[in-house]
Amino acid sequence: MWHPGDVDTPLSQATTPRRTHRQWTPRSHAEHYIGRSVDDGRFVIRSLIAQGGMADVFLADDRRDGRPVAIKILRADDVDSEEGRRFAREVRVLANLQHPNLVAVLATGTTDEDNPYMVQPYLSGDTLRARLAGGPLSWRVALEIGVQIADVLQCLHEAGVVHRDVKIDNIIWARHPTQPVWVKLIDLGIAKLLSWVPPPIEAVLPLDQRATKIGHVLGTDGYRPPEALAGICTPRFDVFSLGVTLYRLCANAMPEPGVRPLAELCPRWDGPADFEAAIRKAMDPDPERRFASAEALRLALEAIRTCNPDP
Repeated sequence: MWHPGDVDTPLSQATTPRRTHRQWTPRSHAEHYIGRSVDDGRFVIRSLIAQGGMADVFLADDRRDGRPVAIKILRADDVDSEEGRRFAREVRVLANLQHPNLVAVLATGTTDEDNPYMVQPYLSGDTLRARLAGGPLSWRVALEIGVQIADVLQCLHEAGVVHRDVKIDNIIWARHPTQPVWVKLIDLGIAKLLSWVPPPIEAVLPLDQRATKIGHVLGTDGYRPPEALAGICTPRFDVFSLGVTLYRLCANAMPEPGVRPLAELCPRWDGPADFEAAIRKAMDPDPERRFASAEALRLALEAIRTCNPDP
């Protein structure tokens, strides 16, 4: 998996991509870049890590700092397409926010073929989906993950950004020298910019704040709140998605209409009632009955942790 740090390449290189007309297929794109370098030879691409709908992620060597990195290169026939705008939006958000549980950006730019890219430290770890292959997580682990993700979501929301795709596939269990549970939130490709309040930088380009097209609903089925079907996107969108994620971590199953008690799905469930109540409140179909913010959810989870110390 892959991850972030500090920006050392001008943001404008990634947010004002030049037009390219080269026709790529996923296979030709990956084969073309393996063995090549970007950023004046600093990053040498070694192998393909993953392929997504709009970009490829490569493992590369940082020849300057002697460490492995991950490079995400946009794969699009037209970088001015919706995919290109999403990529630029993701780079812009990550390049201007710093949080210990959020992916960041080491460098950005364009390849010799005019494909935008961003560089992040290579992150060794599994997605939460992979972790669930061994069964549901303990309630204490799930609660700690909830605290960390709620905190990073509040950071995004205060900057005017709604993630819109919080789920087990977009949370990485990372290694930490002192913390046994440490996760990172990834993939802001479909994030919604409500109002941008970035940290001070020398120049910030105008932001694309278009509303989602009518009839085009973003997010992932099951994790998306009911109001998303009407095109409504507020921070409570992410609160709902995090609630579903926590339920999934505890039950190893998605919530269904009626939301069965966790003890029915997981006979070993021994979590406190107030934790399950917090999960249910977070994913209430009525946004007005949910936690008003990710911060409110975080505080509730921290209170549960305080009241239920490790034995």
